[in-house]
Amino acid sequence: MRIVHAVRSDGFAGVERHVSRLAAAQAAAGHDVRVVGGATERMAAAVADPSVRLVPAATTADVVRALRAATDADVVHTHMTAAEVAAALAAWTTLPGRFPPVVATRHFARPRGSGPLGGLAAALARRTVRAQLSISEYVAAHVDGASTVVPPGIPGRPDGPVAAQRLPVVLMAQRLEPEKRADVGLEAFASSGLAAGGWQLLVAGDGSRRPALEEQAHRLGLSGSVTFLGERADVDALMSQAALFLAPCPVEGLGLSVLEAMADGLPVVAAGAGGHVELLEGLDPLACYPPQDPTLAGKHLAELAASPERRDAYGRAARQRQHRHFSPAAQASATEAVYRQVLGSARRAGARPQPGTGHDVVVVSLEDWDLVRRRNQHLVTELLRTDPDLRVLFVEPPADPLHQLSRRSRPRAGRGLHRPPAGDPGADRLRLYQPTKLLPRRIDPRADERLARGVRRAARTLGFDAPVLWVNDPAAATLVRSSGWPALYDVTDDWAAAERTPAERARLDADEDLLLSRCVAVTVCSPDLLRTKGGRRRELGGDDALLVTNGVDVARYRTPVARPSDLPDGPVAVYLGTVHPDRFDVPLLVRTARAVAGEATVVVVGPVVDVAPAVRATLRDAGVVLLGPRPWTAVPAYLQHADVLLVPHLVNDFTGSLDPIKLYEYRAVRRPVVATPVAGFRDATDPLVTSSDAAGFPAAVRGVLQGPRPADGGGADDIPTWRDQAARMAGVIDALRRRGATQR
Repeated sequence: MRIVHAVRSDGFAGVERHVSRLAAAQAAAGHDVRVVGGATERMAAAVADPSVRLVPAATTADVVRALRAATDADVVHTHMTAAEVAAALAAWTTLPGRFPPVVATRHFARPRGSGPLGGLAAALARRTVRAQLSISEYVAAHVDGASTVVPPGIPGRPDGPVAAQRLPVVLMAQRLEPEKRADVGLEAFASSGLAAGGWQLLVAGDGSRRPALEEQAHRLGLSGSVTFLGERADVDALMSQAALFLAPCPVEGLGLSVLEAMADGLPVVAAGAGGHVELLEGLDPLACYPPQDPTLAGKHLAELAASPERRDAYGRAARQRQHRHFSPAAQASATEAVYRQVLGSARRAGARPQPGTGHDVVVVSLEDWDLVRRRNQHLVTELLRTDPDLRVLFVEPPADPLHQLSRRSRPRAGRGLHRPPAGDPGADRLRLYQPTKLLPRRIDPRADERLARGVRRAARTLGFDAPVLWVNDPAAATLVRSSGWPALYDVTDDWAAAERTPAERARLDADEDLLLSRCVAVTVCSPDLLRTKGGRRRELGGDDALLVTNGVDVARYRTPVARPSDLPDGPVAVYLGTVHPDRFDVPLLVRTARAVAGEATVVVVGPVVDVAPAVRATLRDAGVVLLGPRPWTAVPAYLQHADVLLVPHLVNDFTGSLDPIKLYEYRAVRRPVVATPVAGFRDATDPLVTSSDAAGFPAAVRGVLQGPRPADGGGADDIPTWRDQAARMAGVIDALRRRGATQR
């Protein structure tokens, strides 16, 4: 196969190293490979194969000229948006049918279009690129459009010295730019105390932050212990002698230098975010620290420095993981598979699913499809797993640029039709759709009609001729009325009981009445909702609602896993879930954190939503550790290693309507629980659950921490599972298909 790689560059950093290694692996596999762009001498040294032709290209115009001269290629493989734009321009100025198909690798975890002319560049790229690769799951989850994850490969390296024979050196190799957070690395080294023991920090790399970092090193008293090496071509040699590698950047798409350190058997201490988590997963609890926490990073450095035996074990595990999962041959093979899909397969990457199966479902969700799993995602995942003919269009909440701007966030348009992260069960039969709400409903009374049209258009694009409509968001009432699709209303919250303005309450009541009266079926997740929403449906002339509670994958939550490295040392009291004013009692958590200070640390694992910065500061001042959301695959580890699990919820009609997923997750891990008397917990007979009002809550938490653990009381085999609940939902959906359209 004739392959042309293109990157607009005259330098040699992470992307250029990626390109040179992939080109070398492809040439070794027998392909004819050409590389446009990159520092020619360093690219030649990295490729180390004279059959790979190198073409300089420092500007976009250079790349365009080189690609116009490469129309004999089978595929053009671009790297970064500038090369994608160059490919688009080259294609448009070439005779129709003469330009090769374009495949793009996404190296950074952000959508196209972040530069001054970003929108135009993104549009050009999207019109030209036939398939995308992402270097990690993290990148795939954050870019626009579907992509196939193909991580980079690193050639195997000879065994390096054992830990006892390595120099007392911590190596940091990266560009010295603001996003790389080398300042956190310096603080971590200072906090470790290693300088007092004769250890050195070597900083390989250059950039705009170097003068400020040199000043910081002097201010920290590290002038004699930190050496700034500048750009180095011998980083491999530095790695072979260093004892530890420090990677403080919290936004790496993957972390090529970390992967190179792993290949060398060099233990890594890295910011536990981005692609680092994928690379270092399951190696050593000291591998990752919470991003921008130099104190804990320093502690990890000190602990590893003190134990050569642990460094050797960590290094061996890292080498094995690199050899097994990140080899150049595996990267070249997976990349070739994508090329061949683009060139000849009817199911090439980015193609829409084939129509006509009759098993199509459109889900309008209150939550995004992201790394945090909620009811809709769990149920859809199980349905896709068990029904190979099912296809799902999952509609995410619309992007709201004006709302984002009002919150001082960068406004973003919706992502439109896109794919889920690679690796999700049934991902080839799942598409996501995020519309854009341009104006609030009070200004644009037809906003919901516009959103409904967008969903219908997305369904047509995918060939969904007569799908079942599964509504979780009451705002989709307009879609139920306009589409005529047989509809299911799955009620998970009593939003009428939440605090809303009169106008919002009136609109919500009207939407809910339409859904309860016109949908062919109604399911609810809690007994309280069965009473209130089921009763209202009967008042409106409908049949009975069906109770389908939440669940949990019990076996996964009970499989022992290592303690997460970002859990604070010592006893911890953990809350899992969203901190939101509708349900969460912030003052209660503050009082609890202060009551257990010195005995345990209160930790929140989950997103913090619609909470003012001052409230966040109050939580932190009380000693609460806000870890933020964690991927659903990592959640069991946080619960298994909690000394007590918390539910500091407000007690009101809204929380009384809920069926908290954490009820099942907490029960599955068999850890003590202290909860306010909210639905699911107030009537619990499980001896591990303590229900207490807000006044007694902090004391109840202290009592659990100080006293003997309550008797387990058995395995709680009555816990509902997501597989069982998905089977019940599948029965509802099958019945909808048989009964036909919803009344308009």
